[in-house]
Amino acid sequence: VGEKTAAKLLNEHGSLEGIYEHISGFSPKLSENLAAAREQVFLNRQLMELVRTVDIDVEIESLRLAEWDKGVVREVFDELEFHSLWSRLVEVGGGAAGPARELLDVEVRTEADPARLAALTGPLAVDPVWDGPDLAGVMLAAGAGDALFVPADSVGHLRAVLEDARVPKYLHDAKPTVHALLDHDIDLNGLAFDTALAAYVVNPSLRDYGLPDLAGRLLSLELETVDDQGKPETQGMLDFGDGPDLEAAARRAVAIARLVDPLGEQVEARGATPLLAEIELPLVRVLARMEQAGIQIDVGYLEELGGSLRDRLGTLERKIHDAAGEPFNVNSTLQLREVLFDRLELPVHKKTPKGQPSTDAAVLEKLAEDHPIVELLLEYRQLEKLRSTYVDGLLPLVEDDGRIHATFNQLAASTGRLSSERPNLQNIPIRSEEGRTIRRGFVARKGWQFLVADYSQ
Repeated sequence: VGEKTAAKLLNEHGSLEGIYEHISGFSPKLSENLAAAREQVFLNRQLMELVRTVDIDVEIESLRLAEWDKGVVREVFDELEFHSLWSRLVEVGGGAAGPARELLDVEVRTEADPARLAALTGPLAVDPVWDGPDLAGVMLAAGAGDALFVPADSVGHLRAVLEDARVPKYLHDAKPTVHALLDHDIDLNGLAFDTALAAYVVNPSLRDYGLPDLAGRLLSLELETVDDQGKPETQGMLDFGDGPDLEAAARRAVAIARLVDPLGEQVEARGATPLLAEIELPLVRVLARMEQAGIQIDVGYLEELGGSLRDRLGTLERKIHDAAGEPFNVNSTLQLREVLFDRLELPVHKKTPKGQPSTDAAVLEKLAEDHPIVELLLEYRQLEKLRSTYVDGLLPLVEDDGRIHATFNQLAASTGRLSSERPNLQNIPIRSEEGRTIRRGFVARKGWQFLVADYSQ
């Protein structure tokens, strides 16, 4: 039984023994379930009961939480992929802070002179400076503690340097920067190092590849000024529209430059330098161009398909109601559970973690021969997913150019695979005829054709 029913029974009858003494007075279904599980119920109680008579030869004081080195423990937890446990441990507190982090001291100079910008040599750390969603400019750093801010209206003067493959560039999570520069008609070339991708290659199971975290862990550098509670001072402050924080942007650029050597050593130690240099880094520009190009959608076809699916779903819903003997909300798990297991008394094959009968696809497939309503429900669910996820879900994402511009993630999957979002273009169904109709909504440019390819695993 579920948690609520269990609590009700215990409140009414006081104990397991009391419940089983009155089992004959319950509904037939409840009596049957309880009778079938009697042995398991009493065994569970025996297993769960706390034993209070064990001799423990230990001083209570020695069990008190002691200080622990956050840096060392974080490294172990990252290696073991204890991501949620790390968050809980930090909440508990008690860890020694380790070496104090140095707040990076930087000097920023704004440069807009075309001749001086064209004469820059590398290697250069490059980081975008955003003003809301817009590019306010780029921050450049060559090392130590000096940084150069180039406003957006002068970024064009950097074209020769940024497009020169012989000038090495260091970035952190370079793809958004490549995107922004493409919008300024600059095709970034010479990407020699990406600190986020390097950290991913070193440990693809990390949750956080953010620059502040990497700078703190590998360089003991603080990129944000913090208050007495250790929170960034910018939190909770009013924005008076003074534009982007150039000092914070400069600290980021300098941190990127300083991270190249320690991260490069870690990549090399894992034998992953060819992976980073020959696959991951060149892929950044490819993905940025894929995202910018997008994929064309036949909007009229998808709208027509959506109307057709809604008609078929309406017909199926009426058939399901007839099979059930009365109307109900087909998309309500609670109401579906009542129809299948209480009204139609179909067998319960599996329960949810809360003890309720499951209505997932695997269960419905097992019940398919027990009642005609089940086949109708399976077909309804398949069509409803196509409608909600792949028709109504895709249409709002079509931009003014008639194309969908999904985001491809290099840093998301611990297996090294790409993932995509808004929308996920990697799970468009193909095995069913209905799924293939969704794929027909993706079309090539006029006069062009799609080439479909796959590779063996």
